[in-house]
Amino acid sequence: MLRLFWFSSTRFMKIQDRVEKSVSSLGFFTLHQWTFANDNVLALQDRLSPEDHEDFNFDATQIDWPSYLENYCLGTKLFALKEDLSDMPKAKRALQRIKTFHRVVSGVAILLTCQFLVSGFLPVAMSILGDDNEKLENP
Repeated sequence: MLRLFWFSSTRFMKIQDRVEKSVSSLGFFTLHQWTFANDNVLALQDRLSPEDHEDFNFDATQIDWPSYLENYCLGTKLFALKEDLSDMPKAKRALQRIKTFHRVVSGVAILLTCQFLVSGFLPVAMSILGDDNEKLENP
């Protein structure tokens, strides 16, 4: 039992070290608000000739943002945090299991809420409406 506790605590210590390293490395950039002005970029883009637009396409609306963010996160993991990418397939499978679990739990919660609303409020509403209907039928 002590052995199990020892191995799990060292595993959690490694996880804590990784989290602490991540926060200390990226904290400055993630904890501050950043505002960038792009007026000069837009003015330059308007002044480019059609040939230059093809050669120097820097229109941000053309960026594939999901792909960009995935590459950004992988680059941060690899270069800033110096972590190995060999465990990525395992991590993606674990994330998929978590997402599936979340969807199942959310679906069950919605069904239980609907059941509660129908079983709790519908009879009350029907009794109120039923009383009104009886009053209308028998004045």
